[in-house]
Amino acid sequence: MASEASLQAACRNAVRAALGMLAAARRLEPTFEREFNVPLRIGIGIHFGTVILGRIGHPGKRQFTVIGDTVNTASRVESMTKQLDVALLLSDSVVTQIPNVLELGPPVEVSLKGKTTDTFVYPCRGFAEPDTIPRAVLVRPNRSAGLGVQ
Repeated sequence: MASEASLQAACRNAVRAALGMLAAARRLEPTFEREFNVPLRIGIGIHFGTVILGRIGHPGKRQFTVIGDTVNTASRVESMTKQLDVALLLSDSVVTQIPNVLELGPPVEVSLKGKTTDTFVYPCRGFAEPDTIPRAVLVRPNRSAGLGVQ
């Protein structure tokens, strides 16, 4: 079972990755407008929970993937970014893992497709204070499994 610190690190790392993707998209935006006459806009949704990880598909064409309710919910959160006109949207499951760390907009109660209860989502503008990556949180390779572990 994962420790509370590793769960918090996973959420923090997901937000770090999303902010990096948004920064990269901002750098590419002038090129897209100049070369393709199209604005580049992306929306990222993050949800936290348990997933099923494995190789799925025909034996000749298996792919590593994740499936489950958490993945579906993350996709639904991402789809709300366009409706709410925000670039980064976090579900309550992420925000509760790393409280008082992020600069968040007010919570919005939304109805997600396929869900029977409403979900709170939060627009995220970044970290409340400058974020650094402690050495202890960096992912190190696990030689036996071939996966990164905390």
